Amino acid sequence: MISEAEKRDLANWEKEMGLFVFSDLVGPGLPIYTEKGAAVRREIINYSNELQKSIGYREVHTPNITKAELFKVSGHYEKYQEDMLRVVSHYSDEEYFLKPMNCPHHTQIYASQMRSYKDLPIRIADFANLYRDEKPGELSGLTRLRCFCQDDGHCFCREEQIKEEFVAVLNIIKKALATYEMKYNVRLSLWDENKKKNI
Repeated sequence: MISEAEKRDLANWEKEMGLFVFSDLVGPGLPIYTEKGAAVRREIINYSNELQKSIGYREVHTPNITKAELFKVSGHYEKYQEDMLRVVSHYSDEEYFLKPMNCPHHTQIYASQMRSYKDLPIRIADFANLYRDEKPGELSGLTRLRCFCQDDGHCFCREEQIKEEFVAVLNIIKKALATYEMKYNVRLSLWDENKKKNI
């Protein structure tokens, strides 16, 4: 078992394949992708984009830094502020953070104009770099980082469209996991109207 684990050790892959490096000068949890690594990363993103386009998602791009106000409105500030990396401006007193998630930004795309129920569903996807202030002891290879790219999509739809949208997304996830020969299981958590305080 130890021998098999060593074969899958990310540190070995890092050295043998030369896809990415870590540098003490750049900082822990901040991978630097080499030319080969960037090519692999681009192919993964292209494949995800192809799958998403097949079910109507369109790629967007959102900024890496954002005013704290957006996260206050979304509720992320109150819940996750300690895990967010603050950005300091020399020219503004506004509080800014490196973006830890795409959700609030995608709501701003949706809210940027009047929408009709006839416009729905609206499906958007983002391959943005995200940043989280992970504790040093929690950083682990490419699985727990301070900077990572997340294939992240959001669908704005009517209630009667939820099932169809959910099934479509699950189908492309299944296809991607089969392509990468990854085994998985699904655990679904449902919101409980009577237990709001536990959420």
